[in-house]
Amino acid sequence: MVNPKRAKVRQQYILERMLELHYHYIMQHQYEDAAKQPLVVKGAGREFSVHAEYVAEMVCQMMYAQYHREEAYTLGLNVVTTNH
Repeated sequence: MVNPKRAKVRQQYILERMLELHYHYIMQHQYEDAAKQPLVVKGAGREFSVHAEYVAEMVCQMMYAQYHREEAYTLGLNVVTTNH
């Protein structure tokens, strides 16, 4: 987590939206209980960390798996990736 204070603000915003939305995804007492909880982050966020030079090859393999090899190049698909 890069910015714990900002993450807590975001958590509060999401909880408020869940409470306020038309279908009331959570009840008032659930909101209050959740708002008191500390923010918990799983792992260090590096479970899927890979070197950038391998990302393009991984994308190609995924495209080949989903489409036939020729179609992966001829369908005019655009692929956008991120590398954190």
